Amino acid sequence: MKKLPEYLKEEKFNQRNLQTLLTEGNLENKIDSFNTISFSTDDINENSQLEDFLLLIPTEKRRPIPPQVETYIPTQVTDYAQDVATNPDEEVSVIDEVEDIEQEMENMLTSEQALQAQIDELSNRLDEEIGNSVKLKEDAAETFTAAKDIIVSQRIAAGEGNAPSEFSDVFPFLPKSAEERQNEGVDPFPFMGGYE
Repeated sequence: MKKLPEYLKEEKFNQRNLQTLLTEGNLENKIDSFNTISFSTDDINENSQLEDFLLLIPTEKRRPIPPQVETYIPTQVTDYAQDVATNPDEEVSVIDEVEDIEQEMENMLTSEQALQAQIDELSNRLDEEIGNSVKLKEDAAETFTAAKDIIVSQRIAAGEGNAPSEFSDVFPFLPKSAEERQNEGVDPFPFMGGYE
């Protein structure tokens, strides 16, 4: 008599229905009009129907017919070792090619390191030049301001004006004309809060 698989015994199927299934081998699955078989995902209990949870697939053993097998697949063992010619020079050439590739890689790494060193050096020089340029501009601004202060103070002492604001900001720092002083005091956009 056939035995039930352990996983079926553990479920809560009606055991008589299972035994009948195994002895008779009949199971009618629910198949819709598109030939799709539906299975249940509900919990199994004593009232569950086998056809909602199981599917029987009949199998049979077939013996191969030797002439048909030999038509598609060679059945004799063939040893190809004697057909393969080994050439010891091939191995040497492969090793040489690998060494050439390694040498090329080393050369590329060396050139990349040299380029990186040059880039670092140029970057440092650029930083120095930018620093020098900024320093020159700062020094020039300080020199210009000092020269202006001296010249304006001498012009005030000579009686050309009473305050530094009365003199032009452009060398030789001459006293502003009446027209320039008049344009300074007029706000072109009085209702905009002084924005131009």
